[in-house]
Amino acid sequence: MGKRRYKVSEVETALRAKAGLITAAAEALGCSRKTVERYMARYPQLRAIQAEVRECMIDLAENRLYKLLDEGHSPTVRWYLGRMATDRGYGQKLAVEGTPDGPPIQVQSSKTTVQFYLPDNGRDPDLKKS
Repeated sequence: MGKRRYKVSEVETALRAKAGLITAAAEALGCSRKTVERYMARYPQLRAIQAEVRECMIDLAENRLYKLLDEGHSPTVRWYLGRMATDRGYGQKLAVEGTPDGPPIQVQSSKTTVQFYLPDNGRDPDLKKS
């Protein structure tokens, strides 16, 4: 018995039902992810459907975001301003300055310490190339 062949309309229905997620569409069809990927490669209209469905999901997410903003949900307001209002001073910026001859630069936050070593361009004989 050969492999099951799907109608393009079946793959389209699965992609729409599963928000354009290939693995979820494959599970709904009872096939592998690779099978759905092959159909999408063979039939460009399936790629277009996936893109359309994803755009709809983005619209849905944006609508929910704006609803939370309208309700004054503080974490959402902070998140939004940190991404969309950086020109007004919101968000987190990190500026690191130093010289190759100076000590390592340490940056600390509440959870992590990061140490930066600026390259010395081969001037330090104690540093070995790896």
